[in-house]
Amino acid sequence: MLKRNQLSRMTVRSDQHGAFDALTVKLPAGLAASLFFLAACVWLIAASMIYRSHWVKHGSPSARAAIEASLVLVLILGGVRIARVGVRMDDNGVTVRNFWWSYKVSWSEVRHFGVGTTRGDHLREGNEVLAVVLHDGRTRLVAAATRLRYTERRAIKEMAARHGLQADLSRFEAVDKRNANGRLG
Repeated sequence: MLKRNQLSRMTVRSDQHGAFDALTVKLPAGLAASLFFLAACVWLIAASMIYRSHWVKHGSPSARAAIEASLVLVLILGGVRIARVGVRMDDNGVTVRNFWWSYKVSWSEVRHFGVGTTRGDHLREGNEVLAVVLHDGRTRLVAAATRLRYTERRAIKEMAARHGLQADLSRFEAVDKRNANGRLG
């Protein structure tokens, strides 16, 4: 059985018999910090552009204070949104929290768990992430669940089995094997 806080990005809440009743997988702390640093850099560029504008240079001090407060608020809200990205599975269902949207679905709506691919762009390929496939055909991708470790996959499979669902996470296992052979970094 898994223990509480066995991994840095996974939290398991257990009952007194050792069986867990809730599972939370978050973004790895290093990735969250990197994303926050990137957001802060973008924020600084935007702030410097706004400060160079004629309206702010020659405007009233209260207008300047309002602009500064709004920029700080945007940075704080972005940090909070980054920190809450993840998936939570408990007796009530599955909650998928991505940066912009959160989805809460009951266990009766979930068909199975699998591996999905996020959209890439012209510079990079998409990432393979945990996918929650619903009975109506929709798929909810969990942006935080990339490169799931063995214990994370095992916990997800246990939670799915408890609710009579399948979790085919074999594509993550193939990535583990390629990493072990040194072909991927």
